Amino acid sequence: MDRTLAELGAGERGVVTALCLSSARAAPFVRLGLMPGTEVQCLRRSPMGDPSVYRFRGTTVALRRLDTRQILVQPERSAPYREYTESGEGSIFLSHGGEHPASVREVSL
Repeated sequence: MDRTLAELGAGERGVVTALCLSSARAAPFVRLGLMPGTEVQCLRRSPMGDPSVYRFRGTTVALRRLDTRQILVQPERSAPYREYTESGEGSIFLSHGGEHPASVREVSL
């Protein structure tokens, strides 16, 4: 289910599905590369909640809630951490259940 970019919490990721802005308002975002199909991550929110910092296509920008409420995203599917599994000599693999290879990391003991 789509949510607005403003609804992504700090650390959450999503994929832009629509810019519900006039052509004039959407143009700066499109020039930055924020368009449907772009993966975006909310890095942090300011203490008062506006603006928020987002990263997409290697760019980090602060965007106002006025605009982010008009950008729809499909949130990345998240899953709770699974129990660890021991794997051989002093290694533990932690997975948050995602299908992406980056969802698994090895921790040496």
